[in-house]
Amino acid sequence: MSGSYFVGSIAKRFRSGFEVGARNQWRTIGREAEHPIVCESTGESFDIRKLWPYLKQGSTAVDCEPCGLEVAVRTPHYDFTAEVGTGLMEIVTQPGNTLQEVEEKYESGMVRLIAAAKEEGALVLGYGIQPLSAGSDALMMPKQRYHALRQVLGGAWLPFTVTAADQVHVSILQSEILPLTNVCNLLAPVVVALCGNSSVYAGQQAGVCSARMSLMADTQRDHPHRHAMPGRAHSSLEDMVSTLASHKMLLAPSHAPLINGNLFDYLQDVSCEDAQMEAFLMHEHYVWHSARPRSKQGTLEMRAACQQPWSQRHAAAALNVGLVCAAEQLEEIIEAQFGGVERAWPKFQEYLSQVVQHGLAADEPCEGFLLGVLEACAESLQARGKGEDEFLQPLWERLRKRSNPAQDVALVFEEGGIKALMRHTICQ
Repeated sequence: MSGSYFVGSIAKRFRSGFEVGARNQWRTIGREAEHPIVCESTGESFDIRKLWPYLKQGSTAVDCEPCGLEVAVRTPHYDFTAEVGTGLMEIVTQPGNTLQEVEEKYESGMVRLIAAAKEEGALVLGYGIQPLSAGSDALMMPKQRYHALRQVLGGAWLPFTVTAADQVHVSILQSEILPLTNVCNLLAPVVVALCGNSSVYAGQQAGVCSARMSLMADTQRDHPHRHAMPGRAHSSLEDMVSTLASHKMLLAPSHAPLINGNLFDYLQDVSCEDAQMEAFLMHEHYVWHSARPRSKQGTLEMRAACQQPWSQRHAAAALNVGLVCAAEQLEEIIEAQFGGVERAWPKFQEYLSQVVQHGLAADEPCEGFLLGVLEACAESLQARGKGEDEFLQPLWERLRKRSNPAQDVALVFEEGGIKALMRHTICQ
């Protein structure tokens, strides 16, 4: 079978996972908040498996790997899930109609997580990376697919054992898949500039504002454009599927490692359309673009933000929801200032590299650009009529000071070391 046949069939199935409706349809929201857990006495990574007995109390289900490894605790409103690193815990909320509803679920889970950690002499941090422990095999959760990814990616996989993102899902329509994915990937540098929070790593200044993004760039050396911004804007959903399929396939649906070939190569021996779609969904899950349409959920997943300080814990989620809701207006701004998304792409790729290093000290693509984006996000949230724009408040202050959380943490660490960083980033 030809690649074009695979692309057309997969694109059709992928599109069907999203609703058909009017552009003014209400958007639902979900959150996936990853947090580093550290030993209070040393600052080193803490093994979250010690927390399961506390978190299982009152749960509705516990998920286990075939080997018996516990990997998730489920409740009616949120789940605790193990991440790649043994020192990372993710809280995944059930979808909500408003940011307030989602944050109530998230905070309910955080209360339990913080209390469980305290019982074991550990701290939950509002930070984007383990501050003292470096990524390593010793910190990798022993899931089958993680070992397979380690085999395929080598050392480039190890940063995943220590990095913590603050991700949101926002429902989108079939007609919005392409334009919203393009616009939100283009604006990934805006999220990094305002929400970078991983400037200290492995016990020292990382020399960048987002070590989380910088370390992930290692996956780009042998796999260009697999992380953060894609190589270009996509012209159609079929183009997006084809571009994703051209990346090296890392895992088979069985989680067996694949050493050679891309998705097209793999599908040559797969005739069943259900199996083809299963392989595609497995494959594109391991292409880590900053904005990813998720067919299973009918959402756009926004991935560029580091985990945020506890006192400003809703800021990144509000920004990302605002970007999705304001995407049409933002596309008009990009057209007026840069000649459109496609023409702006190289400039914003360079801007991304600058904000990863310098945060809000980086030069903007044009004067007043970040202010204009924030204003559009605020207007889009205000239009929802639920007061969600209040969650953007910390971002106005960051922009005023030209200092994001990573820049603040770098100063705290310089003055007081790892203990001061822990006090500054603790969730309590």
